[in-house]
This record gives sequence, C-alpha cells and structure tokens, in this order.
Amino acid sequence: LRKDVSVMRIGILTGGGDAPGLNAAIRAIVRKGTAVHGAEMLGFRNGWRGVMDGDVRELTKESVQGILHRGGTILGSSGADPYHEGGTANVRRTFADLALDGLIAIGGEGTRGAAAHTTEEGLPVVGVPQKIDNEPRAQLAAVRAEQRRGPIRAEGRAGIRLHQRQSTASRRRPEYSAFGN
Repeated sequence: LRKDVSVMRIGILTGGGDAPGLNAAIRAIVRKGTAVHGAEMLGFRNGWRGVMDGDVRELTKESVQGILHRGGTILGSSGADPYHEGGTANVRRTFADLALDGLIAIGGEGTRGAAAHTTEEGLPVVGVPQKIDNEPRAQLAAVRAEQRRGPIRAEGRAGIRLHQRQSTASRRRPEYSAFGN
C-alpha cells in the first residue's frame, strides 16, 4: 500500500460525536500535509475502530475537495476505544502494516485520551480537540471573539456555523434538515 518509503505517511481519524468543523479540519490537514510537507495522507473510517480494524482510505487534495459544506465527517466516527476494547495490539499492527509515521486523532476527551495512551506506548499520535458540549463560558468567549472581529464578519461566520449544525443534525436525523439533504 505504501508508494514511497521516503514520503511521510500520516493517518487521520475522527472519534466521538459529529460536530461542525470536522470536515474543515480534515481538509486543512490533508491540504497542508500534501502540499507543504509532501506527505501521504490516510483516513481511518469510524474513529479508533478503523485503526483497530485497518479500515483505511487514501486522502488526497481531490478527495477532500467540496467537503466543507457537508455536516459530520467524511471519515465517519465511533466511540470505540482501543484501551477498553483490547485493541491496542491491533493499533500497533496497523501502524506497522501501513508504515505510519504518525496519527492525528480529532475528537473529544475519549478520543484524545486514547491518543495520549497510544503516545505513552511510543506511537506518534497527536490529539486535536473537538467540542460539541453546551458550555456557556466557552460559547460566550467565542461570541466575544467574533464581536471583536466586526459585526459583518461575525454574522457571516455565524451563518456558516448554523448551516453546518443543521447539516450535521440532518446526517443524524433527516427531519432536521433545512436544506433538503
């Protein structure tokens, strides 16, 4: 599966619940990884479950084109945790089989906790936080930051976020779709 051993190979997973911005994070990581660092990018389907099962797909600039407006995550997500499901040996095997140089785990506390354990075992994993919880202080700080940038730009970003939230909700329950998805 590896095309060139001199090229860095990085995996990406999304774990936990769907949240707006996951596809944007995937797209940014893939575009930066390929264009700036010349890396080969792989996406694991369904979070840590994909890493444990070796369920992977290649991610290219072309494969992440046009995903910003889609809710949820193109990789799928799960609450699987290799440390509670006896999958740590499978994670090591997947790293070896795919010759991964690193893994980026985007998710909540559970996903990042598994990433921290994996790092403690010597595998190169970076956790990227994702939050969907209703935290009033964090929301207030975000609103204030948006207000400092100016009302027009804040309204534009708020509209995009609203669309992403509705799109994410429609992936879970189609009756929530305001966009006919």
